[in-house]
Amino acid sequence: MQGHRISINENLNEYSFLLTLIHEVSHLIVWEAFKRKFKPHGTEWKRVFQEQMNIINALNLFPEDLAEAIRASMKNPKASAHADKSLAIALRKYDSPSKSVFLDELDYDTVFMISKGRTFLKGEKQRTRYKCKELTSGKSYLFSPLAEVMPV
Repeated sequence: MQGHRISINENLNEYSFLLTLIHEVSHLIVWEAFKRKFKPHGTEWKRVFQEQMNIINALNLFPEDLAEAIRASMKNPKASAHADKSLAIALRKYDSPSKSVFLDELDYDTVFMISKGRTFLKGEKQRTRYKCKELTSGKSYLFSPLAEVMPV
């Protein structure tokens, strides 16, 4: 029988790491309680994640600006910290210095590069995402406003 495995990106700042760890442990707790009878980010997971984060927040491990963003986010937790704009911005303050920016910060028609080296032209916002054109292929892709990109 194979045990559980949680993997977390090694490039996260200490606060993003802790938040991600609690997120994943919450999945494990829900899995152990309900097995397959729940949605991955459904009501059971949200409740457990909120409970776990309340315990962590009581330890005062986060700087106040980040703790405030986490408290606001925990009213209705998202599947990802980057799905919550306020939380993503608060967490980013504690990342190592980088030349990357959120796509949302770039002007229309700005050329940018993603981590894999592909270059795109920022286009119009389509409801919640930006339609961007890859320069080499001409194909269009939708990007989250919170995608971290490098202006070219």
